[in-house]
Amino acid sequence: MDALKKFINKKKADSKFKTAGPGQRLSDSTSPGSHKNVASGRSSGQGSSAVKSPPRASAPTDEKRQAAMAALARIEKEKAKKGPSDPSDFLANRQLAFIKEQARKEIEAEQKLKNLELTSKSQQHTEEKEREHWKRTGEDVNPENLAVAGVYFTCPLLGPEVLPRHEIERNILQFLLEQPAEELGVTSCIMLHSCNKGRDKVQACVETLCKYLDNIIQNPEEQKFQKIKCSNKVFQEKVAHMVGVPQFLQACGFQKQLIKQEGGEEEEFYVFTLKNDVVSALTELRDTLKTTSPIRPELDRNLQVLMPAQVVHKKELPAEFYTLTPEEIKREQKLRTELLEQQLTLRTKAQRERDELREQRLYRYAVIRIRFPDGFTLQGTFAAKEKLGDIYEFVQENLALENVEFSLKKPGGDTLSDLEATLAESRLPPASIVNFKLESGLPSSGEVTYLKSDVLALVQTQE
Repeated sequence: MDALKKFINKKKADSKFKTAGPGQRLSDSTSPGSHKNVASGRSSGQGSSAVKSPPRASAPTDEKRQAAMAALARIEKEKAKKGPSDPSDFLANRQLAFIKEQARKEIEAEQKLKNLELTSKSQQHTEEKEREHWKRTGEDVNPENLAVAGVYFTCPLLGPEVLPRHEIERNILQFLLEQPAEELGVTSCIMLHSCNKGRDKVQACVETLCKYLDNIIQNPEEQKFQKIKCSNKVFQEKVAHMVGVPQFLQACGFQKQLIKQEGGEEEEFYVFTLKNDVVSALTELRDTLKTTSPIRPELDRNLQVLMPAQVVHKKELPAEFYTLTPEEIKREQKLRTELLEQQLTLRTKAQRERDELREQRLYRYAVIRIRFPDGFTLQGTFAAKEKLGDIYEFVQENLALENVEFSLKKPGGDTLSDLEATLAESRLPPASIVNFKLESGLPSSGEVTYLKSDVLALVQTQE
């Protein structure tokens, strides 16, 4: 367990060190402000892209430079032969200038046409990708009407990157695979718990691996416990397909070998090869495997600040918010509506509440919009299993007011007061608007600014 804590703390420290920015000499005369980096909108929850500088013109090559110098030399030589008062110079120069101007106009027109074609192809390709995405997800939704572009995650070990879940999970696996061989035992345990789906499957794999190790720990001289047959049914069903198993067995001292059987055929086995200090090494790895906690991507709040018109305009949600496909949800909702119409007089309040909670389980995430009295709306993305207290913390982190008590109320006036209740239990997913109300600590005078200035800087303007 100590090895696991040391590993996690070390990687977190490395990640923070990498994000500290470039170093600067104390004797450097440049101002500190000149070294500031321009943060992208995604790192603060916005979807805007970073401003790109225009491409610089490439420098002429040596061959072009030599050709130009030779051409100038020829022109000067011809002028010297004709003399300064040659009457044909004026007409020749005018014709030459006319030809050059025509050539320049043709080149510019050709370049503009080429750029227009490239822009058109790029735009067409983007539109085709968007159509394929919405066709694949089954949604007939304009991307411009989406409340959020998607659900994004971060991982403290990887740094400040904000990416979709599948990309973060892939980066976590790649990060663990790139760790040095001395840390293979710890990283393989983290890999097993973090990079496999299904808690029951992970637990079954861990129990089987621990049983292999316990057999060797309790019987270190017994040869039959020092080989694992790769084609064994239990090994195939519970262990072989799990990510991180080869690395963990290697850290324990197993090596894959081909062993000839009685019939002359060769079969693959994991063979235990350690001889010295077997018990203590395997005991430490077994305990680490049992006590390791998975590294999970952390949900990014995707912080946004909206104006009233945008709250009405952007209200659709992407497919990641649902556990079912949109078609299945619509079909189930239609069937449920028809059933309710038939049995409306026969259903009790408890039955209706159970159906509402069942409907909440269809949603994975929720977009929560907190409407302030000054017209601004703060938006964040939450998991459906998170608690109301997480919404209050989110609001508190972005408030400009200090030492104030506030409450969040539903549009109907009900106060969200049970901070331990989940968002699903409070019937907030997939999207809800709540109103912010100050209970105490009101400013005595002057105009009230509710959100921090750096948060208000993220407000999206209507184009």
